[in-house]
Amino acid sequence: MVSVEAWNRLTFEKKVFTRDECTYDYRYSWFKNEYNDPHIVTYINIVLQKQPLFHLQYGNLQAELAGETEITLDKIREVVIRIRRAKLPEPAELGNAGSFFTNPTITEEHFTRLQARYPEIPSYPLPDGKRKVPAGWLIEQCGFKGKSHGAVGVYEKQALVLVNLGDANGNEIALVAESIRMAVQDRFSIELIPEVKYIV
Repeated sequence: MVSVEAWNRLTFEKKVFTRDECTYDYRYSWFKNEYNDPHIVTYINIVLQKQPLFHLQYGNLQAELAGETEITLDKIREVVIRIRRAKLPEPAELGNAGSFFTNPTITEEHFTRLQARYPEIPSYPLPDGKRKVPAGWLIEQCGFKGKSHGAVGVYEKQALVLVNLGDANGNEIALVAESIRMAVQDRFSIELIPEVKYIV
């Protein structure tokens, strides 16, 4: 990605952001910072390579492609779609915003304390010495997976996904999300950060 064109909802001005100005990080960018002026991304400018460069280190993707003799872009696309469909509902069939929370990172000391109480807790070591813990696992341990709260549900196949079971409004979804955040905070002393951006 080279640059992003965005529209400011307050000043009605267009601005082009360079890649560095977007400050991309794990499920984060400049546009998600609540203290920045609210922007709507309208265009992205990308440069494509003529030769494919595959990144296959993701667990499920690597496992699915393990028996393949020839790996192609079409094959990777097919596998990614299959993996996502197995975990996530189709938005056209069941309203959702995908993963609602980011996977939190905690210190090694915090993880060690939790592991003593929950030996099965999954985690992924990070280069900075911290641990990433799957938010879906935390939510599931708190008993939310597959449960509904009025017209808002926690998806039965992936606790990280909140679904609209009919006519839920934004406030109802936010209330359920806050209930989940409080339950995870109380049980694990971990703060879940919404990946979706609330617009009021």
